[in-house]
Amino acid sequence: MEDWQQIGLQPWAPWEKARALGLTSAFEAGGLHSAILLKGARDLGKRSFAAKLASFLVCDNVRPLSPPFPSSDTKASDENDLLDVESASSRDANAACGHCPSCMLLSAGNHPDFYLLQPEEGKKIIGVDSVRAINEALLKTPQVAARRVCIIEPVDQLNDSASNALLKLLEEPPEHTYFLLIADHLERVLPTIRSRCQSESFGVIERQLAVPYLAELYKQSEAQLDPIWQKHRGFVGRVIKCLDGELSEDLLAIEFVDLLLANRDCFPLVKKLGKENIVEFAESCQQHFAQRGQTEVNQALFISLFLRAQAFHAELPSNPNLTAASLAFFEDCTALVSQSDSRVQLSG
Repeated sequence: MEDWQQIGLQPWAPWEKARALGLTSAFEAGGLHSAILLKGARDLGKRSFAAKLASFLVCDNVRPLSPPFPSSDTKASDENDLLDVESASSRDANAACGHCPSCMLLSAGNHPDFYLLQPEEGKKIIGVDSVRAINEALLKTPQVAARRVCIIEPVDQLNDSASNALLKLLEEPPEHTYFLLIADHLERVLPTIRSRCQSESFGVIERQLAVPYLAELYKQSEAQLDPIWQKHRGFVGRVIKCLDGELSEDLLAIEFVDLLLANRDCFPLVKKLGKENIVEFAESCQQHFAQRGQTEVNQALFISLFLRAQAFHAELPSNPNLTAASLAFFEDCTALVSQSDSRVQLSG
């Protein structure tokens, strides 16, 4: 997701609405937790949801009301209160308005009270200096909106020092500030950080919530979308990437694993992969193996095949014997695995 702030102003998708209603209603009642942990496998919609929730929280036309709306026998203190109640009753209470000054700043991509903490370009880890910089910025009062939002993505990529710095921040959160933490690998997040957050678990999406909506959005028939949906097994983020024409390491990994498990040649796929993306591709493959319930033996087999594919990378465009060579190596690996007990260690 390249532009978090503009994505955040899009309407809630059907599969997001129930969760959005719970969280935005909690906010309007004055009971939303200051730190929310969005957890689940990659491509389940966590990032899109975080962007939209962040937009809701900084919108000028959204504010806590307790009770959510004044009862009929409650008298407003002045004319402005009466106007606010009428406006709040008529708008969609669960989404950013899209036209207030804060929403316009979000749309332009330069809202000063929206913070996004990610690894620096070319790095995979979020360091302690980045967390400290966010902490220092949050010590100041909000510049435009009534509230500030900080998205940390992925929170499972903080190093130890950064995790400890974040923990201190969550233990004593700045006023008027909400943290949205996104975790693809929950086991890598400090238990003490998890305990300071309200957790929201993301799972695969039901077809009836997604396919009709996406068919209308992308001007396709449901019959056209169904094969894509079935291939990606309810991972809505992958489906959207396919519809957008994106060629990501994650989508290549799915196809690679499918071919591998079907005993079909998978090495030609590697020529679509840049060498700089090798690590991300390998991690995606391992994740898909786990989701498919594959054993450690199969994962070891994949590692050996992947290393072989990496070695072949430079020869792929011109080597006419590659297919035979890769299939022969596949057979060698299969024989080696069959001789092992329950796990195989293969060197590169």
